Amino acid sequence: MSRLTEQLKQSFEKYRDKVAVIESFSGRSISYGELDILSGKIAQKLRAEGVGKGDIVPILLPRGFAYIAAEIGAIKAGCAYAPLLGEYPAERIDYICQDCGARFVADESFVRSAAELEPLTEYVESAEKDRVLLIYTSGSTGNPKGVIHTHRSFYEGVRRNILNNGMSENDKTLGIINFSFALSVDEVYDTLLSGASLFLLSNEERADIRFVKSAVIENHITALYINPN
Repeated sequence: MSRLTEQLKQSFEKYRDKVAVIESFSGRSISYGELDILSGKIAQKLRAEGVGKGDIVPILLPRGFAYIAAEIGAIKAGCAYAPLLGEYPAERIDYICQDCGARFVADESFVRSAAELEPLTEYVESAEKDRVLLIYTSGSTGNPKGVIHTHRSFYEGVRRNILNNGMSENDKTLGIINFSFALSVDEVYDTLLSGASLFLLSNEERADIRFVKSAVIENHITALYINPN
């Protein structure tokens, strides 16, 4: 088992009853234990669909904790995930799905059908060199290009951030980064691997600087990731 999957498993076991993600826009929250179960169901659905180790799973879901559960479900199933956004043009979505050889997209209907299954309890064995994330460039100078992250590079970046920033279970992160941006890996997984909580804003909320400011103050946010450009 890679260090990434080991640390995810440890977080789910250690912080089972603690809130993992709060959706500002819905008022709903999900605990580490509930996130573990939901992501396990998604992993089980992926296995039932015949998705194998190393396959790419594009994720096209509304912004929310189900999106994060789908990412983790892909990791548990030994797959790599490719984040997509609903605001992407259909041509971009089609191009990415074809380029990465995806057999289907993990969308809302997929997650609903996964909810009926028993969760996958044993992670598919993944090595440090196995791919875990495929992020596509903007495509401003041609077709978007996929950049692969392995379990090793993914985990090392998160581990370094946690150590450098002193992240702990007492922290609360403001979720404002698009899931298709590499910085979202730090925002989400620095939080989850340190036992902290993620306060997730909607697209409309995160675009309103006044709302962001009030969210930081009112929700006692201690960690904030901002893209420099």
